[in-house]
Amino acid sequence: MKTYQLKLCNIIIHDDFIELKMFDGCHFNLKLLKEAFAIKEKHFGKDFVGVLVHRENLEVTHSYDPSILLAPFLNLNKIVKWVVVVTTHPNDIKNLKYVKHFTKIPCYQFTTYEEFVSFQLQQ
Repeated sequence: MKTYQLKLCNIIIHDDFIELKMFDGCHFNLKLLKEAFAIKEKHFGKDFVGVLVHRENLEVTHSYDPSILLAPFLNLNKIVKWVVVVTTHPNDIKNLKYVKHFTKIPCYQFTTYEEFVSFQLQQ
């Protein structure tokens, strides 16, 4: 496991997925997507990879720009195996709906990290 500490988030590389932990006030935009993509390429090359977004603290505020799902330089359908959001926060659930709408990537929402671990064991 390797952690990249970016200005607004941490990207944690696991054996077969990337975990994104956004800091308070983070807005995940095209610039951050490009940074995350470069890290993904470094560790996984062209391989498909899962993406986990884990909100540990419901008080933390962060957001993302759904237009990044349509980034012309990148076809997320060809590099992302699944997206999992561990949260009960309504904004995160709404954002996951954007991913479902604009991509063909399988999307899942769990309320606890333990539920995600169970899901991961089945993959």
